Amino acid sequence: MEFTGNKIKLLIIISSFPKPPNLMNLSPWALEQTKKLAKLIDCTVLSATPNLWIPKGFNKIMPSKIKKWSNVEKKHDFGDFTALYPRVPIKTYTKKARFGSSTVVADSWYKIVEKSVNINDFDIILAHHPMVEGLIAKKLKEKYEISFITIEHSHDDPFNGNEEYQRNYSEVANSADAFVCPSKHVLNSILSKYSVKNPMVIYNGGAQPIEGSKKFDFSGRIKFISVGALSEYKNHRTLIKAFDDPILREKAFLEIIGDGPLRREYDDLINSLKLQNVVRLRGNMPHNLVFNELDNSHVFVLISEENFSVAAVEAMSRGLPVVVSESTGIPELISDGIQGFVIKDDKRMDSKYIASVLKNFVSDPHIIQEMSDAALQTSKSLTWEENAKRTFQIIEDLMGAKF
Repeated sequence: MEFTGNKIKLLIIISSFPKPPNLMNLSPWALEQTKKLAKLIDCTVLSATPNLWIPKGFNKIMPSKIKKWSNVEKKHDFGDFTALYPRVPIKTYTKKARFGSSTVVADSWYKIVEKSVNINDFDIILAHHPMVEGLIAKKLKEKYEISFITIEHSHDDPFNGNEEYQRNYSEVANSADAFVCPSKHVLNSILSKYSVKNPMVIYNGGAQPIEGSKKFDFSGRIKFISVGALSEYKNHRTLIKAFDDPILREKAFLEIIGDGPLRREYDDLINSLKLQNVVRLRGNMPHNLVFNELDNSHVFVLISEENFSVAAVEAMSRGLPVVVSESTGIPELISDGIQGFVIKDDKRMDSKYIASVLKNFVSDPHIIQEMSDAALQTSKSLTWEENAKRTFQIIEDLMGAKF
């Protein structure tokens, strides 16, 4: 394989990537990251898509979610880069298959990758998630002698799965020419279990900083906002319960943007606590509208357990103080009491404690302005442009070392 000089060709392997024509809210951050990276390097995305072919006559009567998947394009031109959506057996696309049959899934997708592109056209691979994308990249490296970078986005995936999964994970970590994590706490947890050849941290982007200081209106109730899937790890249940507090009921309200498997449970919880006028579930909405909602809020709250919260970065870039748990990765970048408040992990599930923290903003709204300026300043280094520059630097270093 020949290095093509200053026009390095990168193959990005990622299953969870926006899939036209509907995009389907699949990892919108991945699209933003690739757009910025494509300004610096020649990118091609390969995103495995479950094979859900439906005869045309049945299209009108099938549920809309299934129709969206069956109508995904085979190829899409995003302008600065092209994305390919080869079909894979639906049984290999499930989380259960990844954790329980990782070798079978990787072998199946590997053959489809080889049919979809000429690997010799590329200089390096970026595999989002060591399993199973990284395992595919490892196999390609062994056959084509092509370097690969893998990124671990999850705080718990490395520790799930069966013995085969963890064995494959270990082999990927040892084979990857660079192993990237979006936060130190995720990387340290992985290093406690696996031997990693070339570990490093690159913080995610997401910031779209406003110009100047944010102006707040304190004439009404304080608006808290949270953005994230209604899934267990986001811990919205505790957040909702926190608003069952007389002061927060009277002087604040909460809006949660996102949807997921716990929607019905949370609706019932809101009703049982009689919080219908205090907590509102907004559902999913287009990314640009999320920013509109952030711009009309006072404080962002996310007491989740995850690798790194892009939503919190987005909120800071709109001038919002943030209340985040230690397990969001954000505390590596902020100081408690400066850009917002950090919730210790042992208090993350304590709704009364969460309420006590949120009431700081209600009792003294002027701290919102002070924290807003600090949060906005911190966010300016957390853009996808900066993320792309750091990723590109790793690629250049690897290519320089190889050639």
